[in-house]
Amino acid sequence: MQGVWGTVRVMRILSSEPRSGILGALDVWRGLVLQSFGTGRSEARAVLAGCVCGSRSAIRSDGLDDVFAACGLSHLVAVSGGHLVVLCAIVGVLLERMRMRPSTRSFLLLAICGAFVLFCGAPASAVRAWAMFGVASGASAAGRRAHALSSVCAVACAMALWEPTLSGELGFLLSVLSVVGICLFSGYGRYAVGCLPQVRRVPRWVPRGASRAFYQVRDDLRDVVVVSLAAQLVTLPITASAFSRVSLVAPLANVVAAPLFTLVMGIGAVATCLVPVPAVQGVALACADVVGGAFVWAMRTLAALPLASIPVEVGAAPALAVATVAAVALLMAWPDVRGGLLAGLACGVVAVVLVVLGYWRFLSPARVCVLDVGQGDAILVADGSAAVLVDTGPDDSVVEALARQHVYHLDAVILTHFHDDHVGGISHLLGTVGCDRVIVAEGAADDEGSELERSILELTGGASEELSYGDAVRVGGFSLRVVSPTTEVDGADNEDSIELALAYEEEGASLTGLLAGDAERDETGAALERGDVGDVDFLKVGHHGSEVSVTSEEAAELDPEVSVASAGEGNRYGHPSQTCVDVLEGAGSTFLCTMDVGDVTVMPGQEGPRVRVASPANLARD
Repeated sequence: MQGVWGTVRVMRILSSEPRSGILGALDVWRGLVLQSFGTGRSEARAVLAGCVCGSRSAIRSDGLDDVFAACGLSHLVAVSGGHLVVLCAIVGVLLERMRMRPSTRSFLLLAICGAFVLFCGAPASAVRAWAMFGVASGASAAGRRAHALSSVCAVACAMALWEPTLSGELGFLLSVLSVVGICLFSGYGRYAVGCLPQVRRVPRWVPRGASRAFYQVRDDLRDVVVVSLAAQLVTLPITASAFSRVSLVAPLANVVAAPLFTLVMGIGAVATCLVPVPAVQGVALACADVVGGAFVWAMRTLAALPLASIPVEVGAAPALAVATVAAVALLMAWPDVRGGLLAGLACGVVAVVLVVLGYWRFLSPARVCVLDVGQGDAILVADGSAAVLVDTGPDDSVVEALARQHVYHLDAVILTHFHDDHVGGISHLLGTVGCDRVIVAEGAADDEGSELERSILELTGGASEELSYGDAVRVGGFSLRVVSPTTEVDGADNEDSIELALAYEEEGASLTGLLAGDAERDETGAALERGDVGDVDFLKVGHHGSEVSVTSEEAAELDPEVSVASAGEGNRYGHPSQTCVDVLEGAGSTFLCTMDVGDVTVMPGQEGPRVRVASPANLARD
């Protein structure tokens, strides 16, 4: 937790030696299992590899990470306690049929689960679950009752003392906190849910003699919802700060996913044992394809729901402080629950959330925001219910940036060109911010590349559209008109970058501007010569404020009141260059950079643009 971070680039591998002994044998077996699964064949096989072998590379390459995160189900594809529970249930049924002492049976079950943990690469969350199982088994053998809360605390402390870096490992923290939350609050949750109106009579469509099964299913579903809510709420401070999103469909997703996940794990365990018999294993894998396909389809459907997850911006420390105070207050008070009061409180909370979300979704103020996404570009243009994002930055920082602006839906994303610092964040929008379409320059759609093309398809459900020279996009009262390039491009170079002339005029307020993307002085100068752009209020400086972004003559002709460059602190390119800053300030423009002042918001005004920055203290200091 000290913020120590390092990177290593492997230039050349001189030699590689496999591990020996039991670990080496497990590595070989794991490789054979993954090869037999054929993870590249389908998304179902990718899920199978993640659940059974702890291999998530195929899940990442298929873009399923964001889908599972949007549904609050990342824990299902990261080997942890849930996997051991299913494995214990399967192996336990088999061992019960053997005549052996209970202590011997517990020892064998513990050994098999330990082998599974090693087989999956011994992730910290799985080691924690296995160690808890060992503590519980030891307590039972010693004639003591198993106590999950004591077990998880003892195991977590022991593991952190043995390997201190675990205290900063996200998977370990979430694993421990979720178990603590379940231990502390799932009982109270069952009591509170039991106070709500219940389905107490068996519906007519249930066959006779199945009433007991009906009530069992009802209670099981209730328990899944309670347990998932307890785990989600306790871990919310960390997940919200780490992923900049909160899944609203997580309880429903857990109910849908629980039986499918159990089947996938069971079938995967059988398929793992059948590697030496490919013909029989093929039958098991065919079943896994059906169940896994249904699992992925259900999760994609839930992730595509409006507001399936919402972007948030929250610091881990204050969120943990608030959550701790609330948890202690609940544990001390342990209030009685009345069904009507609980239902009314839930309705009130939902109403407040809907009002807040509705305001930002449909009544958003007219503004242009140059978002602080590090060394990259992302510009939000929003007015009322309309919002368009010009470029998506280099990575998932765009999700956090949109959360700061309370944006939950985009009418379009315009990609000025295909450099990573302008398109790298598009895959991270999936499941967090809805988007209707993606727009690129004329002629560029055929050169997107397979990864970007797949991200666009997953985000919008269709292929990208093209904008030609002179075309305009309406965003509420804003107009974004293409002033460069004038011919077809492939989007590979800075000169291919879309430049947009921005205009707004409503109810006496106006704003004009130029969003230059990565275009430089030659492209901007040509647009000025053609008369496509002239005097503007606001300039989004081209190419992060590089030395060749704009000439003094161009700056004088544009005459912007405010100029904004987007650059990351300490970037290796030296952006923005002092030459560019001097040129623009020499033309009478106020120069701002996101690495100094954070998000820069420019709003239409009656007497010129109104500007707001996220870190005014830095502006005052400079």
